Amino acid sequence: MRRPIRRILAIICALAALASSAVLAACGNGLESRVRDTAATSSAAPWPPTSAGGVGGGSVGGGSGRRAAAPVRDFDPPSHFNPTGAVPLPSVAGSVSGLGDPTGELPLALAGSTAYVATPDYLAAIDTRTGRLSETLASPTAGKPISHSDDERGEPPLVATADGHTRVYAAFAVEVPGSGTTPGHRSLEVVGADTAAREPVWHAVVPVEAWADKSYRRLTAAPVWTDGHTLITRLLDKDSLSNEGESTTYAFDLASGKVAWKQVGFAAQVVASSVVIGIEYDHDKYRTVVVGRSVEDGSTRWTQPQETYVTVALYPAGPHFVHAILDNAGQDDSMKIIDVATGATKETLVGAFNGVACAYDGRSVTVCFKRDPGNTWTGAYDATSGSYLWSLPDEDANRVAPTVTTAWHGAVYGKTENGPVILDARTGKDRAAAAGAAPYLVDAQAGIAVDPQSGSLTAVPADR
Repeated sequence: MRRPIRRILAIICALAALASSAVLAACGNGLESRVRDTAATSSAAPWPPTSAGGVGGGSVGGGSGRRAAAPVRDFDPPSHFNPTGAVPLPSVAGSVSGLGDPTGELPLALAGSTAYVATPDYLAAIDTRTGRLSETLASPTAGKPISHSDDERGEPPLVATADGHTRVYAAFAVEVPGSGTTPGHRSLEVVGADTAAREPVWHAVVPVEAWADKSYRRLTAAPVWTDGHTLITRLLDKDSLSNEGESTTYAFDLASGKVAWKQVGFAAQVVASSVVIGIEYDHDKYRTVVVGRSVEDGSTRWTQPQETYVTVALYPAGPHFVHAILDNAGQDDSMKIIDVATGATKETLVGAFNGVACAYDGRSVTVCFKRDPGNTWTGAYDATSGSYLWSLPDEDANRVAPTVTTAWHGAVYGKTENGPVILDARTGKDRAAAAGAAPYLVDAQAGIAVDPQSGSLTAVPADR
């Protein structure tokens, strides 16, 4: 009796093979094995989708050299990256200079396994596990985005969580076409997308001021800060070589989408403790003025005029301070640590601070650094008190200063001639002498770094 049964099973399996190779594989192992194998190979549909329809310079679906997305773990902060797991990023993620650093600020914001990218035309997401660029999450609809070159980059988007919902915002300068007797004009358009639903959920359009409507220079728009109720956004003339460029700051009410207040001539840079800190230019006295304004209504909290012809760059330094780098064309350059509540200067340091930038680690330390080859410098300051913590190089300890790339949650990331390193943000001591990568952006799952071989941007997974 067993032979006829085997013949019947063989016929059933042969017929089943025409319908499903999975059933054929299961037929030789019995029903129990077939159920187990089917369960093991089933999974939810991946996101981004693997169908055609991607945007920009990336690919949607499996491109050449792409890996399937792997499960990820959180390391807060990462103490090592796996360079063999690095994936190349699409061209819209940014470009790299001849010195091996990103050209300008990367138009990216990291959140989990996603790098959100804002171009002059759209807001999209890149899966840092695969390097794939998704379909557009949001884009301007009121008009055509203003772009002056094919390789023009956008400003970094803003990711923020409020009331249990995480949104990503991007801002665009657009040309609104005319209609009938109404002439065309320029507008600022701001969009917000829900990161879980992957769809636009907020939108606002406002006509720009006269200076922007008539400007022939490159305009850039960027979201600066939000608390879930107010969204601070700036529009400025990016082509200006100093602080003399035109600008306007807008505060949007997220509930209504209307402008709560705006300030022409004010370029918001940092928000801390309900104060918007930015730059205004005094054309009569040819000087830059650092100004603190109320988040609520834009009223002036304090002003701090600088010396004539001095260019100012502002960097966040925690809830109590902002660091101002004052560039006086190499003469008496300085760094000021300014109290955001009062505008008072806690400390002024004079030296070769031209070219210095700063990064707040998001917890308790602000790290300032200079990447000048042959003249690198790193200094750390407590974000609560503004007090000095440590600096490199240290000749007595026979230690060099790393070329710092960023700081995050108590870790300082960078590189020396010995390779990528990680320092402790509070002590400056080596935390990892062989870090695997030196990311310019980092979160608990990955870092955005430059591949030393190809010279291109990659997403490198954290592995401890």
